[in-house]
Amino acid sequence: MMTLMRVAFICISVFCFVHILRDVLQIKYGYKHWFLRVGHVWHSPEHEIHGIIVCAILGGIFLYLGLR
Repeated sequence: MMTLMRVAFICISVFCFVHILRDVLQIKYGYKHWFLRVGHVWHSPEHEIHGIIVCAILGGIFLYLGLR
């Protein structure tokens, strides 16, 4: 059971870090790709930095819990 929980926590952390990568590619470098358009209903780059910060915190917490 602990192994399944670790895998779930690591998957959640990977999702958070991929979401950060996606936002950085979209905001900073202006890439236009189908992968970058999936997931957000609206495009508001002025508020996406808040999502990056929240995903970084959650990704770090879940990575810590997954590796602990």
